[in-house]
Amino acid sequence: MIKEPIQNMPQLKFLQKYLIRNGDDGVMGFIAGGCFKSYFMGNKIKDIDIFFPNRDYYEYAVSANEEEIINENDNCLTITNDGVKIDLICSIFGTPEEVLSNFDFTVSKFAMDDQNVYYHNRFFKDITLKKLVIDDKIPKPYSTFTRSMRYSRYGFNLCKESTIKLLDAIRREETEASVDNVAQTLYGGWD
Repeated sequence: MIKEPIQNMPQLKFLQKYLIRNGDDGVMGFIAGGCFKSYFMGNKIKDIDIFFPNRDYYEYAVSANEEEIINENDNCLTITNDGVKIDLICSIFGTPEEVLSNFDFTVSKFAMDDQNVYYHNRFFKDITLKKLVIDDKIPKPYSTFTRSMRYSRYGFNLCKESTIKLLDAIRREETEASVDNVAQTLYGGWD
């Protein structure tokens, strides 16, 4: 994982207005995930995912934005800000490095807080090549499979090694999963 000061990527400073702030503690979380892929590919950012170091920071963010809530589920609470959909994530907590280590594709492994940016060393290369690479663990194989199908609509394809890794993870999970919970697993994953 690469960590560098936000000053090295001044083009991202516009995103700082979406970070949730507490006057005493400063920034309460960090932005991570697909919005950076969209931005660096020249696409409009449609939604932003904000992660938090712990549940207390998440709950503060929710209470500070109650009037903006438009949706809530087990993984996140959704608010709007200047017409942008913002998901306050409650399914995983930790530092940017810890949270990004749970993401499946290298093209999603990018985060930013008010001081630094964090990204996988393959992030820019894999975006340029439109290559889906799974570099580490696959916490939700069925969700990763459906996400890979969605990414394929935008020209991204799994590399051979990642395809094999994903098939092996699905095969292992099939032995543990019943037919009834496979469908639930497919649609209950992280975005």
